[in-house]
Amino acid sequence: MFRRNYTNHIAVSILICVAVPAVILFGIMQIDQNAFTKYHVSQVASENLQARISKFNTWLDNRSNSVSHYGEAMESYIKAYGFDENTSRFLTEVAKSSPDVTYLYVSSETGKQYISDHMEPLIDGRKRAWYKGALGREIYISSPYRDVLTDAYVMTFSKAIRGDHGQLEGVIGMDVLLADIVKEIEASDQDNNYHLIVETQDGLYPYKSDVFKDLDMTDQLISSATMFDVNIDGHRYSGQKFEFDDMDFSVYIFLDMDRYRTNQVNFNKEYVFNSILILGFLAILTKSLSGLLYRPLQRMSVQVKAAVSGKKNMQILALPIDLEKIQEKFFVLLEVSENRKMEVVQMNVHVHEHNTQIESVNEELTGSYKHLEELKQELEFQEEKYLDLVNNMPDIIWICDTKGFLIYGNKPFEALIGRRVHLEDKLKITDYMKDSKYENDIIDLFVKRDYQSIEIEFNDESSNLRCMSGSLSRIYESGKLIAVQGIFRDMSESRTKYFNYYSRNRELTLVNDITKSLISSTELDVVLNDIALKAGQLMNVSMCTIRLYEEGHFNLMASSGSKESAVYDRNPSIENSHMGLAFEKNMTIVVGDESDFLIDDKDLKNALGMLECVLYIPMATNDKVYGIMSIGTDSDFAEEKIKILETLADQAAIAIERMQIFEKLRTHYFKTIEALVAANDAKVPNMEGHTQRVSDIAVEVGKRLYLRKKDIDDIYIAGLLHDIGKMNISDALLSKASNLTPSERNILDSHPMYAKKILEPIGMSKAITEGIYYHHKKYDLSGVPKTEKIESLPLIARIIGVVDELDALMVGRDGHRPLTLKDAMCVIREGAGRDHCPEVVSVLEEVSKNSPELIEFHYGVVIGKEVSI
Repeated sequence: MFRRNYTNHIAVSILICVAVPAVILFGIMQIDQNAFTKYHVSQVASENLQARISKFNTWLDNRSNSVSHYGEAMESYIKAYGFDENTSRFLTEVAKSSPDVTYLYVSSETGKQYISDHMEPLIDGRKRAWYKGALGREIYISSPYRDVLTDAYVMTFSKAIRGDHGQLEGVIGMDVLLADIVKEIEASDQDNNYHLIVETQDGLYPYKSDVFKDLDMTDQLISSATMFDVNIDGHRYSGQKFEFDDMDFSVYIFLDMDRYRTNQVNFNKEYVFNSILILGFLAILTKSLSGLLYRPLQRMSVQVKAAVSGKKNMQILALPIDLEKIQEKFFVLLEVSENRKMEVVQMNVHVHEHNTQIESVNEELTGSYKHLEELKQELEFQEEKYLDLVNNMPDIIWICDTKGFLIYGNKPFEALIGRRVHLEDKLKITDYMKDSKYENDIIDLFVKRDYQSIEIEFNDESSNLRCMSGSLSRIYESGKLIAVQGIFRDMSESRTKYFNYYSRNRELTLVNDITKSLISSTELDVVLNDIALKAGQLMNVSMCTIRLYEEGHFNLMASSGSKESAVYDRNPSIENSHMGLAFEKNMTIVVGDESDFLIDDKDLKNALGMLECVLYIPMATNDKVYGIMSIGTDSDFAEEKIKILETLADQAAIAIERMQIFEKLRTHYFKTIEALVAANDAKVPNMEGHTQRVSDIAVEVGKRLYLRKKDIDDIYIAGLLHDIGKMNISDALLSKASNLTPSERNILDSHPMYAKKILEPIGMSKAITEGIYYHHKKYDLSGVPKTEKIESLPLIARIIGVVDELDALMVGRDGHRPLTLKDAMCVIREGAGRDHCPEVVSVLEEVSKNSPELIEFHYGVVIGKEVSI
């Protein structure tokens, strides 16, 4: 059977050539697998880490581009409107457009701040690192820091905002949660698991992945910038440290290597050598078998050639059965091919007839081509009529290619730019636009979509800006974009009328805003600065100052304007000055040049050297003059503008009078509270002066947290009243120094609850009552009151709790000896992060180091220490 069947020959040969080498190769691969794995895994790990950090770098670039775009949008907004009441709304709408932005805020160069979601700032932005960093870099990325109110780590991307002449207008900042960055890096891809450690320049670690929570960061491997391995609980991690020039922190990225040790395919030089030997063996084996395989084919080839040449009576050679069947089928095919020859001849005759028909159709096509030529001439005539119509239209029409080069412009457009449009001139449409420096961005916008309505500012032949309103549409040929057509109309005159109306409306809005500020604010410096700033915005004046009269001189309270830096610090006297004259006579004085002088005034002469006109307006109510508002401009005053400024001066006078009344009431209010708590403290040994000390030191902490004056007042009141609940506890129990029973301890621990019941009915603010109620609650939310469940400790409670602990340590209550300020701070520092807020402890430690007299002064009598004041 084997000898007569050629298929069996092939099957056995393949079996011999494949099965034996396969067995040998499998054994060699198993032996060489481990030798290759270690090298290949390291290479793959390094490539994956580099890809991950490239992705992270791209993520940072996108956020930097975002804050850069927001800064450019803010610059355009300020150029058009300045800083006004819609600034925060504008920031809110911008922040909503990006899911990565936590908060978006702007701090102006004058200290005015605006935040998205209409939140009120707690700290002057000019003192923050993100503000200062943006002044020295194009885009500044801050080190991660913990927000004191939200208790979350954030990073700030910031950019300086500048005017037309490069002057600093302010800084825009964009907060991004550190958690979003961690999520971007640690996200798994292709079954790779990444882990992260973030290190600041100060040696702090705001984030570690869970697997590295207990990792010692002083290890020398971690400080290395090259690849290194870390083994934690039997798991191997390969990592690398990355640092970026634009950031003030470093990132360690680790890759979980366990999956690579089990899934890699091994390959080495020994395997190649063994494979070559096996291939040589196969070649020799194949050569030896080729004779056996080729002989039957050779005999069949001889018989086929004889049959094709027509030889008869040839000797039939023996072949395997399956090859004999193939040969028989070939002979049948040969006979069929002879029959096909006649069919081909007949087909040639049919093709000739078909060619005759094609020639007839070709004649018809020639006639159709002549008709198309006639249609083309008609279209050219219609195109000429269309061009005449376009050139006589009042609208401005232009067409440019996809790269921005002008293809066509009608006569109104050519009149606008002052030259003819020819293809060979290679004129670009962006050369005649206001923002030509962003040429690539503008062309990219043109080719991406059509615009039913769009406004663009063009420069005419005299370099004057002309506001154009119209539409843009793309032109396609065979589905391919070839050009963009613009149809516009000059809206400059309408726009001027609109802005005149807008300017008037803006003036009335600013007056209304100042009225609201006067009603809502209780801080005189805030109101006066707001009035000075809005007066500067109202008139676009170069200089605006507000000075209050006190003991024969005018003290500077607020200033604004582009020439604000020229305002001198010394206080003008009432004698020999137009300011004093306006004050004494309670009248408005306008001075344009020396011919308007009423008295000799050297300071005013110097001012007119850089100003065109100066205006002095008294701030008075009921014939009582409080001070003078001075306005300086580079142009003459309009009468209606003076009336509006006089209204602002009257509002400033009302604010001053109101603040004086409020300050008297505030003083009486504080003295009443101080007397009440002093009487309560005197009932208990070692408690006299306790509440006053806690209140004063807590205020120093609040000031260094840059809180608002209202928040400082709340801290002062909360400090005075934090133990008011002890009025409900017997003097005997309060005087008991130690050995308290559990029930007695529960009664003492209930004094914050008693305080809340006392203060809530009298209308005390929520911030004060919550600060008092939780002042014994620890930072980790343990402690009293135990039944209350809150997500985070209120800021006032954090401050009062730390200062109250400091006072107890330095006085030595509860049977303990008094400690020095240094020793007491050591105890408090040990409880940071568990018992006390770390940020508040840090600020208190700053006070104890830099200004210890502010604390030790209160304990000079208590601990027997000499205090010099």
